[in-house]
Amino acid sequence: MGSAACSTCHAKIYEAFKKSGHAWKLNPVVNGQPPAYPFTQLPEPPAGYTWADISYVIGGYNWKARFMDKNGYIITGADENATTQYNFANPIVGKEAGWVKYKAGQKDVPYDCGSCHTTGYNPEGHQDNLPGIFGTWAEPGITCERCHGPGSLHVANPRGVRLVVDRDAELCGQCHRRGPVEQVEAKDGFIEHHEQYEELYQSKHVTLDCVECHDPH
Repeated sequence: MGSAACSTCHAKIYEAFKKSGHAWKLNPVVNGQPPAYPFTQLPEPPAGYTWADISYVIGGYNWKARFMDKNGYIITGADENATTQYNFANPIVGKEAGWVKYKAGQKDVPYDCGSCHTTGYNPEGHQDNLPGIFGTWAEPGITCERCHGPGSLHVANPRGVRLVVDRDAELCGQCHRRGPVEQVEAKDGFIEHHEQYEELYQSKHVTLDCVECHDPH
């Protein structure tokens, strides 16, 4: 049904959700205009590109952003010195905002992250008929039905059909994991990103669910 349909009855939850990172995991560039984030603003696309050359922004909410060209490939730059990923400032580790490398110089890097970055993902086909995108989706970003399941029957009969409300950490772990939960991978002194479920699994907090401390909305 799409998250807009959910908002008609769950307005307060929807308003909170739209200010969370889940809502902005993948963002289309429409009519050459950059996405309008609630808390952050991207200064520009990578060097040599205008917003009219960008199909989607991957992320861009308070951490980092990568960019997809008009064919759906992730922009990596022409050579090994290219900087095409924008990082927001991180004062905790002493990092200023700026451009960094992402697979610099590699050609035709596809976007195959839809299973964790979108809602209603199907691994077959190419979204918007863009050859660089693997799979299709109903909505970009992590929206209501990614966690609560398809909502059309609930919309038709809200009191008779309940949506899925799964508080188990394993639901979050479908995306917030890198590999086997028995080990936590690290590189250059830092734990690799999206390994939260592995970290939970290795701690005494494994007896708790993520939502005990983190509001998913």
